Amino acid sequence: MWGWRFDTDVRSCDTCKMSNRGAGCSGATGIETSAAAPAAAVLASPPRLTYHINTVSFIRQELQQLGWSAGSPGQRAVFAMWHEQRGSSLAGGASARARSQRSDRRANWSLYPRDDLDRIDDKVQLALHLRAIAATDCETAVPEGPITYLSVAELDADPLDNKIFFLKLSAVDAALGVWCLESKRAVAEAVADRGLQPGTYVIQREIPSPRLIDSRKCSVRSYVVVWGHELWLWSEFLLKIHAAPYTDASTSKEVHVGCRAANQDVEARRGTELATHAADVAEMRRVVAATLGPWADGLAPPPSGVSGQYGLLGVDFLFDCDDVGHLIEVNCSPCLRDTGAFTNAVKRELAEDFCRLFVAPTAVGLDPAPMTAFVQCRLPT
Repeated sequence: MWGWRFDTDVRSCDTCKMSNRGAGCSGATGIETSAAAPAAAVLASPPRLTYHINTVSFIRQELQQLGWSAGSPGQRAVFAMWHEQRGSSLAGGASARARSQRSDRRANWSLYPRDDLDRIDDKVQLALHLRAIAATDCETAVPEGPITYLSVAELDADPLDNKIFFLKLSAVDAALGVWCLESKRAVAEAVADRGLQPGTYVIQREIPSPRLIDSRKCSVRSYVVVWGHELWLWSEFLLKIHAAPYTDASTSKEVHVGCRAANQDVEARRGTELATHAADVAEMRRVVAATLGPWADGLAPPPSGVSGQYGLLGVDFLFDCDDVGHLIEVNCSPCLRDTGAFTNAVKRELAEDFCRLFVAPTAVGLDPAPMTAFVQCRLPT
């Protein structure tokens, strides 16, 4: 772990590599400051480093190790990761309490409002967003992902059948609320049996010829930071190899979607272990720019008195045998808590990089300082 030091260069440094984390930066030359805030002034009067975080997260642990402390209700903090609950999943009183609590947890840098994040977190809203991109710019920004239907009627209009389909509840994550079905008729029966209404679910056709490792499908959990309107992709990612061997006729969740890293039957690996790692990162960077770029460009500016807003997103991909990356879904509150020794190590590195390269510079009034750990997907328009 690196310590909070105001004499450490928190900006970009070519000598800093992910492989030597914790060893310090041999290229550090002293913190970069503006004329209005010379280094001596920063050292003499460091900011009060406070946060508001309401999730069990390695981000919280990382900031605590750096000497930060939790802010009190009503106190403006430097940084907040205060996730609003979905109003649809709470009783009115609980939802009102969540909004009230968030109003007491203001910070210089805060998460984008839930409504903005739901536009890509909610599966129905994400599908509508991707359709809008395809309709606007079908030549250069065709989104890569599974063919998605928003109702049984849309599915029935597609002549293809005898495929594997996935029925997914729109606002449920972590592979819950997903059913694997073998035909359009099976999908229609599942929707009717559960009383699902359009707008609460999506139906996705299986991506053909998925990339296999040890005869099993594998999912990728990547991490993307939207900071202001910029998009940054973490260059490491989690590879989750599904529990059962793949066959294109199986409807078992263990084959297709039983891919939570906490599942002991799922094998987790680092993306950097793959021979295709560099190409995979480049492909995900392309897809993130094409699909999430228009969303980031449309985000509202921060309210008065707030330095900026951000999001830390978990973006799930599936690669096919031609190494094309398909965006499956986006999670605006990715799991950054204990899920096992291996995945914990990766998530702690993410927390360290995120705090070092984005949070720490803003605490002393500098711009974010990503280096090799994050790659920019594209410049905001």
